[in-house]
Amino acid sequence: MDNSKTRLVLAVITVVAVVAGAFFVTGYFRDRNAEGDSSLSDLDTAELADLLASGKPGIVELYTTTCPWCTKLEPELAKVKAEYDGKLFVAKMNAQKHTAEAARYQVRVVPTMVFFNEAGLMESTVEGFMEAPDILALIQDMGIVR
Repeated sequence: MDNSKTRLVLAVITVVAVVAGAFFVTGYFRDRNAEGDSSLSDLDTAELADLLASGKPGIVELYTTTCPWCTKLEPELAKVKAEYDGKLFVAKMNAQKHTAEAARYQVRVVPTMVFFNEAGLMESTVEGFMEAPDILALIQDMGIVR
């Protein structure tokens, strides 16, 4: 092939790769963050205040929609929620939408789990991913559920 045909073929391949990549990436993020994908409630500020006043201990995951570790953490937190079956609230809150809460709980990285006692006071925060058995052990160590 001559030089102009080679450049044309490379240009077409590049355009196809870019378009295919764009569809993959946008589809990937849309699918994994679609409504209803998670058993965790996605809180707003008022709902968080209600949970903190409920008299139950709990965990709130502060996350972002583009964080792959946040997505991996949600099923682990759903297992924790199922294990405690109503004795512990487990929910999530978008740190990008709720920047005041993210600042209040000193979120520096996502995911960050914030653990609350029965009085609605923060007991601890944990940054990063953890599997359900480790989260359950941490809850036991903190003694936030009776």
